[in-house]
Amino acid sequence: MNISSPLLKLFGTGKAMLTGVFLLLSTWGYYQLGYEVERTNFLLLSSIWGGLFLMYAFLLIQKTDWKILLFSSIAFRVLLLPAVPGLSDDLYRYLWDGLLLQAGENPFHHTPSFWMQTLSPAEGLDTFLFEQLNSPDYFSIYPPLCQLWFWFGGLFYSSGDVFYSTLFMKATYLLAELLSFYFIYQLLHQLSLPAHRILLYALNPLVIVELSGNMHPEGWMVLGLSGSLYYLYQRKFTLSAFWLAMAISAKLLPLMFLPFFLRYKVFYRDPLPQARTYMKPIITVLKNLTLWRFYSTVGVFCLLAWLPLLDLSMLLGFLDSLDLYFQRFEFNASIYYVVRAIGYQVKGYNIIQIAGPLLSLFTVIFVFWTALKRPISFDTLIKRWQMALTAFFLMATIVHPWYIVTLVFFSVFTRQWYALIWSALVILSYYAYQQQNYEEHMGLIALEYLVVFVILFGESALKKKITKLTHSI
Repeated sequence: MNISSPLLKLFGTGKAMLTGVFLLLSTWGYYQLGYEVERTNFLLLSSIWGGLFLMYAFLLIQKTDWKILLFSSIAFRVLLLPAVPGLSDDLYRYLWDGLLLQAGENPFHHTPSFWMQTLSPAEGLDTFLFEQLNSPDYFSIYPPLCQLWFWFGGLFYSSGDVFYSTLFMKATYLLAELLSFYFIYQLLHQLSLPAHRILLYALNPLVIVELSGNMHPEGWMVLGLSGSLYYLYQRKFTLSAFWLAMAISAKLLPLMFLPFFLRYKVFYRDPLPQARTYMKPIITVLKNLTLWRFYSTVGVFCLLAWLPLLDLSMLLGFLDSLDLYFQRFEFNASIYYVVRAIGYQVKGYNIIQIAGPLLSLFTVIFVFWTALKRPISFDTLIKRWQMALTAFFLMATIVHPWYIVTLVFFSVFTRQWYALIWSALVILSYYAYQQQNYEEHMGLIALEYLVVFVILFGESALKKKITKLTHSI
């Protein structure tokens, strides 16, 4: 194979040489974020982050061979393989859970504080890991696919040394991301979309830093969702159900996508002609055996994934973690912070225990309203999933930067820009980490969401005008 041609394309002209310079600068930026910069240094962190996104934008608009840029995105991930996460301490909880599993214990049964008082160091746990935990008094919240990943990572752990565990876990994660790229590429081809759109996800700095750098498990969820969509389009429903169950077994968020299949056109069948209008959707769903087989298959695969850990204590511990998520934790929220501020004015105290569940209820109502209002095509299905997840994040009490990764994945197919802008602006939430008590800067949070809301609703309004104009011509 002659590699001189693509190299000449990359470095043979002035514009191409500039592209090469941007790739080299991006390499330096990822090295700095992976190995040098601490998350407490917000000014340096946000500056490098901003530079990476400027280069990301530049590379996207160039006519460089997209395969070269895809290879570059993989090279950035390989660069971060040996880097122990410095912008997140979640790795230590991963290994803690993994060591518990190796000791024959269920990580959902008790908190780390309990285990530290109960198990001896000979059973795999040590003071080093415990001292690094950011939530020693909370139950684990990671589903079974993540726990399996943690178990393998724990095999390479030695007391006080996480390097080999990190290297192994990142290597397996890289393989998962490469498989995601395959599914995304195939989906773009099936939908007759340009192949270079894969770069929106593969080259995105948030995706690279928070997944390959900080090892957050959203990448496993994206793998499951991309595989499920790929096989769904081919009408291979058993394989689609398997991959969707895998996504749910990595993060529970894909559970919110299940109602959208009720009106998915491939499953949807015309009801009896004599049925009353308001009864047609109900009869259609009840008579749809393909739909129920799909749901049943997803359920069986999920049950098989959870079965090794499933018991009453596990359920109680996991539910307690979910309760904490919705009623106690606050970080980088939008609508919730407005509601909280009103609550302080009216009640005089933080109303998270009321506002958190109430906003979640609004999200559930929005999801079902969006899912059931009309039949859904494959293209529309992805857009509705993105809308549902966006609504969930806008109503949530906590939105960590890596949560936006899945919205970036959906943007590859929906042609909406707000998630890409959000992925750049979410770094503003890292300001809190330079404070010992993790105090957020409300001005920066307001700026982040002001821009996101303007672009989100601006895109929607513009598309409506274009649609009206198209119909009038």
